[in-house]
Amino acid sequence: MFTRRELTLVAFCLIVFILFYNIETSTDFVRTSVWSISAASLVGLNCLRPDGRRLQKYVDALEREIAGTWNFDEPRKQDLGPHGSTAREGKLFWGYTILDNVYVANATIFLHTDERESFPPLEAMLSSALDSELPPRVHDIQFLPTSDAKPRLGTWAARMNGVSFLAYDPLSSRDNNTLLAIYRTYSTLTLHGTHLPPPDRLILAHTRAADYPSSGIDSRLLRAVFPSMDLQFFEEWDDYHGTNKPFFLERVVLADRGAAHRSAHTFDFAALSSSLPNKNKGITALTLEEADTRLTFTPPFALPTSSQWFAPIRQSLIEYLGITDTPSPSSPSSPSRALTYVSTQARAGGAHLRSADHHALVGALEQLGKTHGWTVHFVELGWREGEPATEWSHHLTAAATSSLMIGVHGDALTNSIFLRPRPSSYAPKPLVMEFFPQNLFSNELEFVTRSLGIDYIGWWENQKFTRQALPPVQMSRAESVEVAIDVDAVVKAVDEYMRRH
Repeated sequence: MFTRRELTLVAFCLIVFILFYNIETSTDFVRTSVWSISAASLVGLNCLRPDGRRLQKYVDALEREIAGTWNFDEPRKQDLGPHGSTAREGKLFWGYTILDNVYVANATIFLHTDERESFPPLEAMLSSALDSELPPRVHDIQFLPTSDAKPRLGTWAARMNGVSFLAYDPLSSRDNNTLLAIYRTYSTLTLHGTHLPPPDRLILAHTRAADYPSSGIDSRLLRAVFPSMDLQFFEEWDDYHGTNKPFFLERVVLADRGAAHRSAHTFDFAALSSSLPNKNKGITALTLEEADTRLTFTPPFALPTSSQWFAPIRQSLIEYLGITDTPSPSSPSSPSRALTYVSTQARAGGAHLRSADHHALVGALEQLGKTHGWTVHFVELGWREGEPATEWSHHLTAAATSSLMIGVHGDALTNSIFLRPRPSSYAPKPLVMEFFPQNLFSNELEFVTRSLGIDYIGWWENQKFTRQALPPVQMSRAESVEVAIDVDAVVKAVDEYMRRH
């Protein structure tokens, strides 16, 4: 049995050992720098960098191991005095605007300019933050003359360099075409010889982070095509407003579907079409028909831009997926012919093929592939046993390597925008076939594919309609719709197209 004296001596020895062991181990790393830092502090020298790390000459091995050796960039400020940077309007097309030198402070977007007459009406750019059907309030956006800039904003603003995509739409009005329309607006700058750097941030001003999965923007696709872009939500937008200092955004591509919807019925699209430049010079612009103007993401597609405006996005995806999209010198053979059928049978709701038609179509497409040596991709949307029925990467790879995609209407065919372009002007264009319930039709996918040079065929069972003879737009609000098709007629059309391709 140990006495109290013996236990005390053991505890004391352990404490002394631990204390001196740690002191010796620590001074092995810092014995050279700790004294130099102390001496520098005595004479009033600052030994720390702005991020809290020591100056380079005082850094030791322990700090390098813990804090790293990355560089620290000083926060950049935008000087507002005596005149600051005035706003410039680059492009506008009803709800889709490119603006340079924009200030954001206290929940308000400021356009700092003394030439407000050179800008479009504010209601053509933005909607009320409270109700997207109403014009903007003074609290949402306003012009700021030079005489009021310093009293309202102060003498400096935190600078946000690069390009900001600002989607001002509420969550309820956003869909799969939001990002496509914003980038199409941004691409119009190529006509002025402007190099388009990738966007630095996408701000979903009225979408909370928790609601993002239902925003219509695929985060995986976003990271694949714009890997360096920062994604910000309502929470970050609200933080900008809660600070006491303004923020300066170098370039903003602003999208507001409420403004687009309010203006679509008053704009003369026919006059715009007649004034477009020659499309044979690598320039593309769509003539918007009446049915197109009902889609609030369509206005920017009427502006002229390079015919290759979508190529950088598709190329980024191809590189991300590691696909050999074109013949290379070491492998001169052309990519094999491929088609994709996108099935929605595994989904709990929404449009889907009649079960018998689905199985018959799968069997017929498999037989076509075996007979002609074509690659047939089967992509299934939905979930099976808690896992995606088809992996996302396989879905995108199938789309990017195919020249034909078929499936029921809705978001099933969203990735048809990545279909493989035709190798030459003599080859058939890529093609999308969309199946509708009898007497129902939506021109949303038809418009998107038209803007990208992709052919389109819609189906009502055994009746097909091309772009030259589309039925009137009429859609159902039903949660789940069963779609019937004539499998023999569809397979015949697929066979005819693939033989020509």
